[in-house]
Amino acid sequence: MSNDNPGENKDSKRGLKTLLMDLLAVLIVLLLIFASLYTYLGRYPFVVVVKSGSMMHGDDSAVGIIDTGDLVFVKDVERREDIVTYVEGEKKGYKRFGSYGDVIIYKRNGDNSTIPIIHRAVVWIEANLSGARYSYDVPSLKLYNITTRFVIQDYGYRKRDIVVDVSRILAIFSHLRLTPHSGFITKGDNNLFVDQNSNFTGPVQYILPVKLSWIVGKAVGELPWFGLVKLYLNGEVGEGVGKEPVPPSS
Repeated sequence: MSNDNPGENKDSKRGLKTLLMDLLAVLIVLLLIFASLYTYLGRYPFVVVVKSGSMMHGDDSAVGIIDTGDLVFVKDVERREDIVTYVEGEKKGYKRFGSYGDVIIYKRNGDNSTIPIIHRAVVWIEANLSGARYSYDVPSLKLYNITTRFVIQDYGYRKRDIVVDVSRILAIFSHLRLTPHSGFITKGDNNLFVDQNSNFTGPVQYILPVKLSWIVGKAVGELPWFGLVKLYLNGEVGEGVGKEPVPPSS
């Protein structure tokens, strides 16, 4: 005598069918989200994990500010006009991530082997190669034929003056026997100096003005703290030498 219950078998099949339909619906939604993000951002992968505190506005993390462990959405850029600098943003009232101008992700000196840097575009400087000696123009500040330095007053959330030492930038080009090129001056919001005037450790101890071709994209959104798991697993955050501290409020 058979113990099979036709009603139970039918319910089991119906339940399995419902489960498969639910899974298919979830998959379709995920694919639509992925396609929408790819269409809008124009690149893949479209998120990066922030590994340092160079963009923080203090010791604690905050939503709307780029902190250690944040996942940042990155949008592709194709033209100089796609990026608003701090100087331009201040005039327009255009803010991103707690300060004026866009935050860009770029490869140091265009080197694909280096970890991309996520810092704010401060100002665009234009190489002036027509004179008796090389110099830089800063059109957004109406400064021309600069060979020494210029100052941006009350910069950033700290409201401190920052110096862009053009003479040092020109000296690096001369040392490398390269012709100066135009590009972005960049800076971490939490750093004291612009990248192009900072001292770095490692094989590359300088950063040249950032060419458009070196830029991975610009930051357009964040998921706070979602990247901390990856950083923990990789041993890149926590306590110890060479590790980035985790913001207390993360």
